[in-house]
Amino acid sequence: MSAGVRNLIGVEPIQIAEALWSSRSCAEAARRLGVSERTLRRWRARAEVQAVLDDLRQQARTSLLVLQNRAVSALYALLDSPDPQVQLRAVELVLKHLRVEEDSFELW
Repeated sequence: MSAGVRNLIGVEPIQIAEALWSSRSCAEAARRLGVSERTLRRWRARAEVQAVLDDLRQQARTSLLVLQNRAVSALYALLDSPDPQVQLRAVELVLKHLRVEEDSFELW
């Protein structure tokens, strides 16, 4: 982080990024950091803050992929359930998801 932001108020890029990431709005993040929204928007545009935000996004994507794999495995198990109602609900979820995916992707 450049000395400018750190020396002015003692806030590190990770603190800024985490406040932005975990808040519902820029206003809330600014309040948590004790700065104005304008200041926070200016900080958010800084390369070092963007880099931390990019890292947080990548971590979230990785976590979601792991959860996705676990969810699919759980659905496989539910499809083999002895309870027909459980099987039916699992089938409905799979088919609903396939319709959403089909709408999202162009096939050849």
